Amino acid sequence: MMQRDLTGDLQAPKGTLVIESTLQLEIDGETADIRGEGDTLVIDVPSRRMARSFLSGLPPAGRTRKTVRQMDDLLQAVGLTVDIRVEGDTVAKAGRRASPGGLTRLLGLPVEVPTSAIVGELKQRPKAVAGFAFGIALLLGLGLGSRR
Repeated sequence: MMQRDLTGDLQAPKGTLVIESTLQLEIDGETADIRGEGDTLVIDVPSRRMARSFLSGLPPAGRTRKTVRQMDDLLQAVGLTVDIRVEGDTVAKAGRRASPGGLTRLLGLPVEVPTSAIVGELKQRPKAVAGFAFGIALLLGLGLGSRR
């Protein structure tokens, strides 16, 4: 049951939820499995194509960042983790068991993205990843230069 804190905001109960369910989600003829593994919700997408199709429906970057932070706050409050897998490999993790790295923290996202996921995407789409890396490097350079 949700309760209000001293400021009047709704707060999820402390503790850990256990997820016991299995769902399937179909997008463009492909089926993703969504299942509970204890305190972890696993979203297992069978292909990169389906993952890209799913991601194309997300809101613009600024709103996505806010939504991801809100989702992480809720996951932390109830002790859950979301593990997103593509072709069986974890590509992102949020919530209690996630350990965000430097790049995701820099981008303001409380999400763990394993190095193997970045390397895998680099192999699949080297030009896109190189462009992204160049853009990040440029932003970092501009940010560091403006602090002087």
